[in-house]
Amino acid sequence: MREILKGLLTAGTVNIYTHRGPDGDSLSSCVGLQRMLTHLDASIDAQVIVLDPLDGKLATCSVARDVRTTDRAADLYVYPDTSRVQSVTALHTPSICIDHHTQRQPFSDVEYVRVWPSCSGMLYRAFRALGYDAPPSVAEALLVGAVDDTGCGKYGSLQNRARALRDIRELDDICGQYTPSFVNSFFGLTLEQQRWALELSERANIRDGVCTVHVPPEQLVGKTNASIRRTLQELTNTLSASYYLWCRAMQPDPTGPLTQQHLYSLRGEGDVLTFALRYGGNGHVQAAGFVTKEEPSTVFAAFHEYVRTIPRIHR
Repeated sequence: MREILKGLLTAGTVNIYTHRGPDGDSLSSCVGLQRMLTHLDASIDAQVIVLDPLDGKLATCSVARDVRTTDRAADLYVYPDTSRVQSVTALHTPSICIDHHTQRQPFSDVEYVRVWPSCSGMLYRAFRALGYDAPPSVAEALLVGAVDDTGCGKYGSLQNRARALRDIRELDDICGQYTPSFVNSFFGLTLEQQRWALELSERANIRDGVCTVHVPPEQLVGKTNASIRRTLQELTNTLSASYYLWCRAMQPDPTGPLTQQHLYSLRGEGDVLTFALRYGGNGHVQAAGFVTKEEPSTVFAAFHEYVRTIPRIHR
């Protein structure tokens, strides 16, 4: 990481990209890195590039105020929180990937990977290990990702949850501007998303502790990837189950046509990553995903069979 920061600080121009369907960790790890670079050298020309639209409160928060929505040429290209080339919005070289996922597909010229609950928290720890204290502006950005990332909240081992909460507490202490309700309210759903979540909950099939939902293709038109992900994630807080499997048709562009492939998202109390790996997927142990042409009914049946093999968790 020391060599990476040295390279970033000596490059003429630096582009830092969110992944497709950016969530809080994607945006905040990008902005946190950009703010740290300018904190260390005010003359550096580092810019966060968001080519896939941000959604809801994430689009209007202070962390998103200085991002670019068009690409540009640069001397160095950075991809935080990105585990595979399919998640890249614009692939360039020379490139650096900074990631925290346990399962990934290398795609850049330089890969820095450290397993951690969130990429934002991992960056915060890396800065501290190098002797750089995060100023409030950097902590503000990284806090968003530490709070929002899927793998470090409801899902993940006790050790990872403890790490995530420690990151959140320390970053919040540095910021000194958020109330405890920040964690619970900042990433709430819009009214439109709440209505859609209710419709989807009525379509959910819950059996033997497994909740499956196939999102109708016609309901995807005009919705951003981030909005879809956030709405589906909210269902895990409202529908009672031990495991969740969502399915929707792939639509790389919200205004474009649907593809023949299906995107599956898994959440659960036990290991769902192993199931995702069967289909070439990746993610966290208890929050993963994959893309396949197999029909939902076939995948849902296979997931039910797989869940029966997962050891029960005693609380």
